Amino acid sequence: MVEKIVTQNGNTITILTTRAVIELHEILSEHSELDQIQEKIYPRGVKDEIMLQSAVARQKVGFSKWLKYETIFKSSATLVFGLVKNHAFHNGNKRVSFLSLLYHLFHNDFVLKGDLDPNKLYKLFIAIAENKNSYEIHSIFGEILKKKDFRNVDEEDLLIYTIAKFIKSFSIQKNSQIKRFISLKDLKEILKLSGLEIEVKGNSIEIYKLSSVFLGFSTKKKNRKTYTISSNKNEVSYKVINSIRRDYGLTKVQGVDYTSFLNAKDFLDDEIKNYKTLIYRLAKV
Repeated sequence: MVEKIVTQNGNTITILTTRAVIELHEILSEHSELDQIQEKIYPRGVKDEIMLQSAVARQKVGFSKWLKYETIFKSSATLVFGLVKNHAFHNGNKRVSFLSLLYHLFHNDFVLKGDLDPNKLYKLFIAIAENKNSYEIHSIFGEILKKKDFRNVDEEDLLIYTIAKFIKSFSIQKNSQIKRFISLKDLKEILKLSGLEIEVKGNSIEIYKLSSVFLGFSTKKKNRKTYTISSNKNEVSYKVINSIRRDYGLTKVQGVDYTSFLNAKDFLDDEIKNYKTLIYRLAKV
C-alpha cells in the first residue's frame, strides 16, 4: 500500500503505491456513506494503467538519492496533480486524487485542519483540473506570486510548488489534530509487537512485560503499570496512549511511531464522512 523513500536531506517520506491508489478508488466506489450522495461510479476501474503508473511515479522523480519533490507537501502535490491530470480511471479521478491526498498526508503524520473550509479544497482541485497556472491559483486564494522569486523555475515545477504551498497551509500535524480513541483490541496487538501484555481490571488496564520462561510459558510480570480507561472498556484514549508510550519508551527511536496507534482505514472512513459534500461536488464537475 505504501512505500518509504529517503530524500537527499535524510528525511523519510511515505509515498503511495499504484495498488494503494487503486484500492482508494475501490473504496470510493463502494463506501456506504458515499452511496447516499453520489451515483455509482461507472464504468469502474483503471482506464489506462500506464497513465496511472506515471501519476504515481511522480513521487519518485529524480536520480540516485536526489528527489525532485523532496518534501512531504511537494510529494503530495505532485501525486494529486498527476492523478487529476492523467485521467487514469474511467471515472472519479478528482475524487480518488482527494482520497490519495488524505492518505498521503496521514501516512506522513499530517491531516487536514479540523476547521478548514472545504470550499478551499474544492477551488484547488478545480483549478488543477482547469489547467490554471500558478499565478491564477494564487489569485484564487487572494495572494500574489512574485515572479522574481522563481526566475529559473519552469511552469510545471512552479505549479507543484504552488499546490504544495496551499496543501501545507491546509494541513496540521496529526498529533495536534487527532484527539480520539483506539480500540483495546488494536492496542493489544500494537503493544504485543513490543513484548508488552495487557490485562483489563475494571476501569483500568495493567500493562507489563513477561519474563522467566518455564516449560515454554512466561511466568513473571515485569515493569507493571496501571492506567485508568473510560467506562467503555473497549476503548483507550490517546491521552492514556501517550502515557504508555512515555512510560515504555515507545517512540520513533525504538521504531514505534505515533502513527502506529492510528488505524488508517478508520481514519479514512471518518474523513469521507467529514468531506462527503466536497466529494459530491467533485463528482459533478
